[in-house]
Amino acid sequence: MKRKWYFIVVLLLLFLGGCKKNTTKFEVSFDLNYPGGTLLTREVKKGETVEKPTDPLREGYLFLDWYLDLEDEEAFDFITPITNDIILLAKWEEAVISQQVLVIFDYQYDNKKEEYLIEKGSLLEELVLEEREGYLFEGWFYEADLFDFETAIEEEITLYAFWIKAEYTLTLPDEVTANVDVSNKVSYGEEVILTIYLEAGITIKSLFINDIEAKDEIINENEYHFIIKEDTEVKVLYNYQLSEATIKSKSQITTDIADGDASYNLNITNDGASSLEVIFNTNSGSTKSIFNNGSLETRLYPGSGNGSALIIKVEEGYEIVEIVISTAAQNAGFSINGEGKYINTNSSKVIELIDPSESVEIKNIAEATSGNRVDIKEITIKYKVIIGDGIDIKPPLITLKEDVKTIYQFGDVWDYEEALKFVSVTDNKDKRDDLVVWLNDDELQSALIINGESIFDLEGSYEITYYSKDLAGNVGELTITIRVFETLENLLESIDYKGYGGYYNDLNQSNDVITEMAYLLRETIGYVTYGDARYLYVPFDDHHQVVLYDDPSSAAYGLVPNSWGSGGNITLNNGVSLVMDREHVWACSDMRIAPQNNSKSNKEYNPYVINSGQMDYRPSNTNRGHYSDLHNLWNSVASENRSHGDRFYGEEGGPSATPYLRNSIYYPGEEYIGDIARILFYMTLMYPHLTLVETGDKNAITGSIYYGYLDVLLYWNEIDPPSEYEIARNEMIFNLQGNRNPFVDFYEEGFAEKLFIFGDPNVLD
Repeated sequence: MKRKWYFIVVLLLLFLGGCKKNTTKFEVSFDLNYPGGTLLTREVKKGETVEKPTDPLREGYLFLDWYLDLEDEEAFDFITPITNDIILLAKWEEAVISQQVLVIFDYQYDNKKEEYLIEKGSLLEELVLEEREGYLFEGWFYEADLFDFETAIEEEITLYAFWIKAEYTLTLPDEVTANVDVSNKVSYGEEVILTIYLEAGITIKSLFINDIEAKDEIINENEYHFIIKEDTEVKVLYNYQLSEATIKSKSQITTDIADGDASYNLNITNDGASSLEVIFNTNSGSTKSIFNNGSLETRLYPGSGNGSALIIKVEEGYEIVEIVISTAAQNAGFSINGEGKYINTNSSKVIELIDPSESVEIKNIAEATSGNRVDIKEITIKYKVIIGDGIDIKPPLITLKEDVKTIYQFGDVWDYEEALKFVSVTDNKDKRDDLVVWLNDDELQSALIINGESIFDLEGSYEITYYSKDLAGNVGELTITIRVFETLENLLESIDYKGYGGYYNDLNQSNDVITEMAYLLRETIGYVTYGDARYLYVPFDDHHQVVLYDDPSSAAYGLVPNSWGSGGNITLNNGVSLVMDREHVWACSDMRIAPQNNSKSNKEYNPYVINSGQMDYRPSNTNRGHYSDLHNLWNSVASENRSHGDRFYGEEGGPSATPYLRNSIYYPGEEYIGDIARILFYMTLMYPHLTLVETGDKNAITGSIYYGYLDVLLYWNEIDPPSEYEIARNEMIFNLQGNRNPFVDFYEEGFAEKLFIFGDPNVLD
């Protein structure tokens, strides 16, 4: 019985031992902590650490870390030894979904671009560009305006770097001229042609550009070419052909000077180009002998006081550079302009003047071996022409005075003497203002009836030329144009304002064509929005558009489709890319006017006043008004739009197929000069206060109501008549906004020339 119970106890102990948990390993569970999240479990030996799993992903959330308790501030530390089973919970934070937009910085050269993704609605940091040789960086532009980096970016944009050619000063010596106007700065990369004026007997020794000597072979006689890349100063050194004159004692006076004579003028034989004056000053305390009868020598005595002296002078414009003195039978000590010299018996000495001068003084300073005197047998001087300030090669400057009358009507009197007072004259070198002026008015005489007085009686334009000569013989000239007409009213009324669907009919009965024309344009306009203006094109050829400032020889000309493209970016079928802007021909910042109601939503014309700051002159796409006038808007090459900016139009570098900017004056390319002129004519007639001024007008200031230049625009209008495209563009605008450009319609009748004969009429509301 005892054995039976013993067996049962042993079995029970074995059973209980088998049911005891193995405490050498523990479970670490990773709970993703969201519905549907998978539970990950790892087994870890007692006292060891658990490896941190890869951060999990959950759509719309950011994983923060693993926690024993979600309320804990500190996440679980994975270097903690595991001593029991644990559950780690994932902690999540709801993600803020960001939207990014693309920003492109286009360098506008060498196809260089930088692209950035930034948060939508954030500000853009301005990209700082490295220096570009020959150019100045003006800023980053978006469409036609300088980009404001305080603007939040809401959509993809491209910013364009705007560069202008650097301009440099060119400083020339008086005897050098250039093919460029040195009174203004010269554009980087421009070829400069120097012409060096040389007097007889002078050649170029060397030429320096900013202290760097030019190679001799580059100098072609008196002409030198170089490309300007920095502020430049030109210097020239010369080789001189020296002239000589010799004073020989034996060929001149052989008598002593009488006592009491202070000086005596010697008449000498001059073998050179300059006239000489030689004066012998006697010494009051010694024998007063110039040439004695025996040796025929000039004798200089030290004596008391200053002693006797020879003074030799050359005429103005020359200077003495060397003297050769021959003495008689004794050693001689003497001075040349105060500097001591010494000659041995019966010899000569060559003395080169350190400081060339127009005169030299020779005096005895040392006692010689015979008679306390220096006996001079012969003196030879060498001299040269003074270059630089000594030579006047520039003609007088003739300028027209302000407010001079150059427009006359029939019956006005032409007074020659009064006309001479129209100009002022200044000598470029001596700055004299008393030079004589004369006038050639032969061409003008054909417009006059001369019956006791000269009266205008023939319409036309006539040139007169003023002349003046300076003391050096240089002749300056100035040509101006005198215009003669009947009366302005008669001129404009002589036009038959017919055609164009009767648009202008009422003007044929008008006694004030200028005012009635302005009112007609204003009453018939209906403005589109500035944004819509991008999409209103005139078909050029097969539904293509002409883009303003595009050189007709370019790969894009005539191929730009009748579309706008994102941000104005167009890629043509031939692979050429073009970026367009909306160009205000009369620049926005130079249209400082505002409607009286101060609204940017006027669909019809509202009377205008000067904008003194009450309205931002820059439009947005929804705005209407003078800044959305289709006559003044033209899709253009973006980079050239920025080059134009608010600068006046002009022709500083002559005609060119390609647009250019020089001396802050913009040339649009010869394809567009007439179009530009007629657009600006329309604007000044259409809008009160906007005024075209002529070159040199004191009101010609950008950022105002004034624009220029009228004289240049009238010339462009004359030489570049309306093309078929410009006529079609005028017709399209008429259909879209209701008014026309009369300077296109009545070009052949000379409407512009007649309207502006007195300058800009400026019709107010």
